[in-house]
Amino acid sequence: MKNILFSVALLFLVTSCIVEKEDSDYYRIFLTNGSTEVVSVKLYKEHTLHFTHTLAVNDSMILCGYVDDNYVSIDGCTDSIVVIFPNGKGYINTNTFVSNLNFQNNRHLFGGIEQGFRYLGDHQFSFTINSADYTNAHTLP
Repeated sequence: MKNILFSVALLFLVTSCIVEKEDSDYYRIFLTNGSTEVVSVKLYKEHTLHFTHTLAVNDSMILCGYVDDNYVSIDGCTDSIVVIFPNGKGYINTNTFVSNLNFQNNRHLFGGIEQGFRYLGDHQFSFTINSADYTNAHTLP
């Protein structure tokens, strides 16, 4: 009987500590390689390499996933992203928007739909690297 009472008390304690936002949604943000070249992607957090991935042609990867009431970009998952093509050129995007090595046409990995992301539905967004990005890539430091 003591075990049952202890289990019920423990269950009550654990469930009372869980806070759930009823209006929150799960957001997923993808990076898609729509270019004709393999792309190397490096994610940094607090100036330290956090993750690296080789993105094949026509492949996608999840940059970030989070629960929130609204779209808040990938800012909570990483603070800078480096995209490198096989020729050594590429892009550097930071959450401070100060890099002069951003994508062309006001497209930015830390932006929203108006800055290059496409809404896929169901709180999913995708930023697509295209062949023009390969052609216009910057010489990286």
